[in-house]
Amino acid sequence: MIQHAIFPTLIGQWHYNDSVKFKKTIQKTAIKYLDKHGFSNESTGHVTIHHEPKFKNFYTFVSDSLKEYIQTLNVDPERFDLNLVKSWFNIIKDTNTPHHNHGDAHVSFVYYINLPTNIQKNLHFCRTHPIHNDLFYGMLKYNNNGQWNSFNALGYNFAVEEGQLYIFPGSLFHENTDVNTSAQYENAGVKSKEDLYTRRVSIAGDFILTFKESMALPLGLQPIKNWKVFS
Repeated sequence: MIQHAIFPTLIGQWHYNDSVKFKKTIQKTAIKYLDKHGFSNESTGHVTIHHEPKFKNFYTFVSDSLKEYIQTLNVDPERFDLNLVKSWFNIIKDTNTPHHNHGDAHVSFVYYINLPTNIQKNLHFCRTHPIHNDLFYGMLKYNNNGQWNSFNALGYNFAVEEGQLYIFPGSLFHENTDVNTSAQYENAGVKSKEDLYTRRVSIAGDFILTFKESMALPLGLQPIKNWKVFS
């Protein structure tokens, strides 16, 4: 794992060794996860692609990477069940992914499958208020001398590449932004497998951590087997 301490918040980065093979699998399989207009994302309802048997090895890699991420925080990952509650494709042409977070998840990830050379976007992470290192509101924004570091930065960019996985807290705000901000936006739907080669294709997903066994602790979700619905 490449460890990035921003703000400081841990962002984990990995390279998937089977990325080329997995990309070919995606290009053969992704079409069935499109709506009638050729789109696939959370809004189209295709949020269970982790149930696709052909993707099992990839999701095992993601889960193993998450264990390493948790261990880096000096927490035993074997204490938890890592519940992958949803995952989805983002298949877009030129449009940006807007500023957002995955506030209902403990941990989120994004993996980049296909990145055409003519569509260059950064993965941008953003601080949110309160900024604890702001000695007064706006100090860092308006008084910084141009030397940015993990203590004073208001945002952080990654120039993403194919085969790269990023894991981060679900509450952390992020977006995909243009390297060339003058780009003309287009987001036509996918009509064929060949169209996928011209699109920016990624997989995003969310994990919820629950204890494997009942724990005498005030914080942390107890095992799902403890849960009960009365309605």
